[in-house]
Amino acid sequence: MEEKQKLNAPRDFLRGAAVTCPSSPALLTPSHFTVTCATNPQPRPPDPPTLGQTHTPDPWVIITRTQQELQELRRENQRLLLKHKDTSSTQYSTHHTRYTHSPEQLRRDSEELRGEVKRLKEELRERERNISRQCAEREELSVELLRCKDELKQNREKLAECVLQREQSERELQCSKEETQRLQEQVQQVCESHSAEISALTHTNTHLQSSLTAATQEVTLLRQNLEEVISEKEMVQEQLSSQSSVIAEQADTLQKLRSYIGTRSEEEKQHTLIQKLEKEKEALIMSVELLKVRVQASNDILALQERELGEQSDPLHKDSRAGQLLSLWREKVFVLLVQLRSRDLQLHSEKSQLHNTVCDLQQDVQKLQSQISVFQHSLQDKTAELELHNIHSQELKQQLCRAVEENEILKEEKDKNEKSLRDITNTAHRVCECVEQCRGQMDSAQFQMNTLAQRLSFATKRLDTVHGLLLRKEALRKAQQATKPPDPPASDSSCIERLKAEVALLSSERDQLTQELKRTPDLIQSALSDLQQQLERQVGHLTQALSCSKADMEECELRRVEAQRQCEEHEATIVELQAEVHSVQQQSEEQEGTISELRAEAHRIQQHWQTVLQEKVSEVEGVHTRQLREMETQLNTARREHTKAVVALRQVERSAMREREQEREAERARSEHTQKNITHLQTQLKEKDKDRNILLAVVQQQGLMNEYRRIRRVAIQSTKSLQEHKQQQQKQHQQLKDAELKEGSVLSVLGEVRSLSSAVIHSSEGEEDEDDEEGQGDRVTHTN
Repeated sequence: MEEKQKLNAPRDFLRGAAVTCPSSPALLTPSHFTVTCATNPQPRPPDPPTLGQTHTPDPWVIITRTQQELQELRRENQRLLLKHKDTSSTQYSTHHTRYTHSPEQLRRDSEELRGEVKRLKEELRERERNISRQCAEREELSVELLRCKDELKQNREKLAECVLQREQSERELQCSKEETQRLQEQVQQVCESHSAEISALTHTNTHLQSSLTAATQEVTLLRQNLEEVISEKEMVQEQLSSQSSVIAEQADTLQKLRSYIGTRSEEEKQHTLIQKLEKEKEALIMSVELLKVRVQASNDILALQERELGEQSDPLHKDSRAGQLLSLWREKVFVLLVQLRSRDLQLHSEKSQLHNTVCDLQQDVQKLQSQISVFQHSLQDKTAELELHNIHSQELKQQLCRAVEENEILKEEKDKNEKSLRDITNTAHRVCECVEQCRGQMDSAQFQMNTLAQRLSFATKRLDTVHGLLLRKEALRKAQQATKPPDPPASDSSCIERLKAEVALLSSERDQLTQELKRTPDLIQSALSDLQQQLERQVGHLTQALSCSKADMEECELRRVEAQRQCEEHEATIVELQAEVHSVQQQSEEQEGTISELRAEAHRIQQHWQTVLQEKVSEVEGVHTRQLREMETQLNTARREHTKAVVALRQVERSAMREREQEREAERARSEHTQKNITHLQTQLKEKDKDRNILLAVVQQQGLMNEYRRIRRVAIQSTKSLQEHKQQQQKQHQQLKDAELKEGSVLSVLGEVRSLSSAVIHSSEGEEDEDDEEGQGDRVTHTN
């Protein structure tokens, strides 16, 4: 009789101490859940999560919960053992009084009960072994989860390395862009220096033309020279116009190059894509937080429901020990079924989670491949741009050669330019004088600024000294106060007044200095505005002088025409003045000597400028060759880095393939392991069904079938009402399925538990009918 008291009672299905009897704790059977569901209809839990659902519960939380439940069950077993030991004596006395009239029947019953107790002990040992085995399997699954997490960390590190490589390639592309911009700036500087050299050459041409005008004034009577000068002037104007058109074309090509190379559409696209991904990330974070809040709320609701169910009454509670044994056995079976189903659901969720992680990794690999292809296309575009830049640089070289040839032509024809450009030299001298005056004014303004800066530094030093003196006086005053006795109040007031006067003087000096500091930028601004106005006035004067020089040039042209007309008139009188021809010829010979000297000097100057131009051209060519070599080296480095990136990406792809194969093998092993577990659990269920049938036979022998049938009928009615309610809820759920949000898997576990309870009830109904038939047969045999 005492061995029956070693049954384990689950803590979750016990009632309060105020309601239960002192002899045995009240337990709740699975039929009680169906009755409570029928009386208090609750909303049906959502369907179990599908494979695509990503928000699965943490397996570590489930493992800790199961461990806590096991510890609580062990504590409850110990408590129940102590309680049953206390109540064993009273129970034994009641049973002794009940069975005194039939000692032989009591002996048989005691032997049967001992056999049942032994069998129940064996069942408990088997269940403990099953629990230990399940714990070991849980530990193995935790190890597998850790390994999967390590693999995920490794994959994330590899992805981070790929991202770093991509950023490095982007930085290299940015460096190449900066180099191209720098080369463009250098080309522009070369063009500017070329234009400056052209302006210097034109300036020298003007000087030479001014020197030639003196000779042309003496040879005004020679018509042929004048006609040649006019024709050469027209040719030079045409050449200048053609050169200006060539320079305009060069400027257009440079602008096109800037607009072509300066495009940053790819960077803008990448920036927009990054912003879009960040927005999606924020939205996902918000949705995860909402789902966490909903899961927490559902957990709280479940805790409240469990508390309410624990406080309800037990309709099967009787004083009979057979009913207690039956309830204990059924609660044990129910807990085991729940644990098996939760284990199955946990394995299913882990499998779906691993499948989702594999899909995510495949998508990441595809994204990386697409990014690599984009980078390859961008590298091809950059190489094409560099080739275009090389072609344009060659065109610029050719244009420079043509410009050098045109400059040589201009140097050859510089002896035949106009005489009207001497006024421009005078205006240039006047401009130089004005510039020197402006420079002197700027120097004076700079000198004033220096003096003001010296004054400011002096004022700051003076303020520092005054501050130091004040600190020194304060220190001396404190020392005197510390050493000397207190003076009369009159001396204190006089010292305070003196200090106040000194403070007022210092504050007035400080205010003056601050006012001077505030006035200095105004003075500087006024001086700068005055200088700007003076420069504008000087520019206006210079423009007026240029207009005057143009008018003078027109007047000189008119005079030249008049001189030509006068020459034609004088030719008629040459015949009459033959006597004077000899003297004129002598003068012309002298003038020809001076002209030959001037031509020799012009030839020498021309040679000097040719050598200077050749040196400049050679320098420009050397700079361009160095730049081309640097660009070639940069291209080679970029190609090498591109090949390195391609090799690294191939290695990443191979490692990803290897990891995929490893994950497939691990998933295959897990599926085999789960299949073995399922078969093992099915065999255990069959064994439990056999045990249940045996216990039902025991209950029938003890004469508790009428009460059991009544409870079963109530359970059948409750299951029917629950099924109708479930059908209505399924229809509503199908209508509102699109609008519902995904919830946690805890509610799905509760739904599976309820479905298991309904399945147990349905299976027990068929067995109840069989037991009724067997009971009728036994009664017939007893009557016979």
